[in-house]
Amino acid sequence: QEVMRYILPSNVDPLATYIGAVNTVVNDDGALKAYNTDWTGAIRALEEVCGDLKGRTAFLVGAGGTARAIAYGLTLTGRTVVVFNRTPLEAKKLATHFGVSLGGSLEDITEAGDYDVLINATPVGTPPNEQESVVDEAIVKAGKVVMDVVAKPMETTLIRYAKNKGCEVVYGHRMLLH
Repeated sequence: QEVMRYILPSNVDPLATYIGAVNTVVNDDGALKAYNTDWTGAIRALEEVCGDLKGRTAFLVGAGGTARAIAYGLTLTGRTVVVFNRTPLEAKKLATHFGVSLGGSLEDITEAGDYDVLINATPVGTPPNEQESVVDEAIVKAGKVVMDVVAKPMETTLIRYAKNKGCEVVYGHRMLLH
């Protein structure tokens, strides 16, 4: 989101402008051009693990650039999205922009009902705080799909919670690959 301020608006891909974040900047013969590939990476990583989840509910945790890209991709592929964030106002902005449901704060996730997919789209779990998880272990339910966008470490605390409960897991490095 911050990088977009330094790129000429005419050099930002229209889709990245709509998403509100870029993750790729290309030097095209001296002209910096910006794109967002996070949404396709996230959707492909999800689909390689669990196929088509059209019509299912995804709880998306986060409201930054990666979360915005994932929210776009999820809505494009027909999934119901509920957004949670430590700052509820940011979750509301994301929900309003993409026409998805507002879950509220991270504390509200315990009362939010059922989900099919739980996605951490925050940096929580990266070094030096790799022992942290964005949600409590009790939020992770057996038989669900859990995705953590954190690529390093590959096995985050959230992913360990999910594996211990028999969930299908989607590793952050798969999103980067795609």
